[in-house]
Amino acid sequence: NATPQKHAWVKEKLGNIPTLVTRKSAEKAQYAEPNAILIDDRTKSIQPWTAAGGIGILHTSAQDSINQLKQLGL
Repeated sequence: NATPQKHAWVKEKLGNIPTLVTRKSAEKAQYAEPNAILIDDRTKSIQPWTAAGGIGILHTSAQDSINQLKQLGL
């Protein structure tokens, strides 16, 4: 279970922001809303998320994800 590591990464890189980590891809899109961001390494998770109105970042490396977050003004 990588949940603790994911929370630690978010806190280290982004500070204390509201964070939700789910383990099942099928559950993710139900949490999508405007300004909600999903960082995931699988396109099959990003596509339903963005279709449901969220902002999707396809994770390929930490630096790339950070750069995409910076482009969003974070």
